[in-house]
Amino acid sequence: MEKRDVTIKLGGEEYTLTPSFKALADISAKVGDPTHIILRSQTMGQPPSFTQMLKVLHLGLKASGYSLTEEELGEMLFEGGYGEFYEPFGEFLGLLTNGGRAMEEEGNRAQRRAGKSKAKPKAKSPKQAAS
Repeated sequence: MEKRDVTIKLGGEEYTLTPSFKALADISAKVGDPTHIILRSQTMGQPPSFTQMLKVLHLGLKASGYSLTEEELGEMLFEGGYGEFYEPFGEFLGLLTNGGRAMEEEGNRAQRRAGKSKAKPKAKSPKQAAS
């Protein structure tokens, strides 16, 4: 599965969040583990706070090479209605927890971990081949 980026539109401009080790390390150190943010949202029904969203997106944009200040980004999120950014925010967190790749079905993930791309058909036993 290919690595992906997340594009967000802020203040009329498009910005690309590129999942990377640097982004993951900075976000984990300064905001918290992305997996915990996702699980808290899914299991407890607690959407991330504005502050979490602001800090995650700011650190992600910074790691992607942008020089927006946290305050500039906050103003753009406010102006755009920050509720509109939950989807790309969640997508970016998911990509960070999966090496920059989209989440996939567990069966496919298990095959990838085992070094297999597809299940191969079983070879016929010598007895089956003779019949």
